[in-house]
Amino acid sequence: MLARQDAGAKAPDLVAVVGRWSEPTIDGERVVRVEPSDGQAQAPAAIDAAATRLFKQTDRTFTANAAAPGAFSLAVLSNVPQFSGGTYSARFKLVSGASDQTAGLVFNLRPNGEYTYVRFNTKDGNVALWRYANGAREVIAHGTEHKPLPLGAWHQLAVTVTGTKVSGRVVGTTLTVEHDLKSPVSGRIGFWTKRDSETLFKDIAVAPAKP
Repeated sequence: MLARQDAGAKAPDLVAVVGRWSEPTIDGERVVRVEPSDGQAQAPAAIDAAATRLFKQTDRTFTANAAAPGAFSLAVLSNVPQFSGGTYSARFKLVSGASDQTAGLVFNLRPNGEYTYVRFNTKDGNVALWRYANGAREVIAHGTEHKPLPLGAWHQLAVTVTGTKVSGRVVGTTLTVEHDLKSPVSGRIGFWTKRDSETLFKDIAVAPAKP
């Protein structure tokens, strides 16, 4: 069983970087919710404030990445200052999306605004590993299994990092992706979606790698 952070037992303290994030109570539970925000530019001042809160500094590249036209919805857990190995997981519910329905777990978020993430989407029906940098994303690896997941139901997404090896999966299914990165992971963690998606997250858990 994962060792749950304090924030896993209640709604986490989120730092919203891009997109419309909130922590409402739904069906008696506090959850993380992101709503569609297509066409809404992120204010540089708000991005700078988020960067300062997360990294104690403002980096022009962080602001440029978050304000880029290709930026995605991004929120960061403030109570996990660094994740360099172990397992990070959360349950997610796909609610809606104009072109796609998505849920992703961000890790390796750096002060320059670059990050890596594992995501599931309904368009491809798979788990994939992506990197976001220089205002755009690039795919690192696609999982080979394809399976639809129903909207409006809870599923669990997990990412495990061991050294440079990363594996992502929808727990309880054959939807997986694995890859060996070029360098070790060290950065903040959070949530990712496309800008037109409405997604819920809950039951966030972080189990650091054993020494």
